Amino acid sequence: MKFSEIPALAAFFAAVAGSPSALAASSQEASVSAAPNPRLELARTHFLRGVEFYRHGDFRLALVEFRRSYELSQNYAILYNIGQVNHQLNNYADALGALQRYLTEGGARVPAERRTEVQASITELEKRVARVRLRVNLDGVELSIDEASLGRMGRERSCVVDPGDHRIELRRPGYRPVRRTVSVTAGDTAEISLVLEPERLASSPEGTPGQKRSGSAWVAVGWVTTGVLAAGAGVSGVMALNQARDLADLRNSPGSTEEQRDWKAERARGWAIAADALAGAAVVSGTLSLYVTLSGSETAPARPTTRLGFAPGGVTLSGRY
Repeated sequence: MKFSEIPALAAFFAAVAGSPSALAASSQEASVSAAPNPRLELARTHFLRGVEFYRHGDFRLALVEFRRSYELSQNYAILYNIGQVNHQLNNYADALGALQRYLTEGGARVPAERRTEVQASITELEKRVARVRLRVNLDGVELSIDEASLGRMGRERSCVVDPGDHRIELRRPGYRPVRRTVSVTAGDTAEISLVLEPERLASSPEGTPGQKRSGSAWVAVGWVTTGVLAAGAGVSGVMALNQARDLADLRNSPGSTEEQRDWKAERARGWAIAADALAGAAVVSGTLSLYVTLSGSETAPARPTTRLGFAPGGVTLSGRY
């Protein structure tokens, strides 16, 4: 029987509907419960409901009912019906899997004629599906395809999928999830190798984003500090020159007193000392900033702190470098 020949399947459904305890894909495979079994009765209810949905062309709801019936009864024959409905929905990979399980679980109980028919359907479906062969670097990885969990896998696994785009996701505690989208056509076998990395090694060699921001902040602060110190040295140098000129004018002025000249000399000396100190600090800060910039170090040295104060006699400088 071909999948498109609904009348043959419908005939079976009619036979099942008239049999209170049948949960099978053909009358030859019907199972009968000698005593009432609530679980099997519920399975029968879902099965007959699936029959009605199928008769009305609502294949998606029929599939839901047949799957529920199989979960409750574990009757291998219902896999035949599941395969039929999946084919109607163009779910070729699911149809193939259901029919293969039907033959495997049914074994010698599957009539020879039905086995021949199902084998022909499997051969047809094999031409309409694709395969994804996965290789991973770890055992016990949780595999999902199109957000449907397929359980844990070893280092290799082959999956049957329908033609089209599929989203593959691998997860394992302590490792970064790996996601990959693969596009396949009928008859394809996609070979994919994926590597899961420990979470602590998942970041790039340059460090985590937080560390990068910390290093960048240090570089910025270092160069700003260097600029401030250099500017302070320039201002102090100008002030020292001005005080030196004023001192020279006082010395050439007959009316100046020794006290005035000493005071002016002290101010000139204070500004000169401040200029020298600030220039030295700028050199140190610039050297450290250049080192961090070129090395890209994640572990920044202690941030320099500089305090600049002005006093009547010049500038006071304190800090940590």
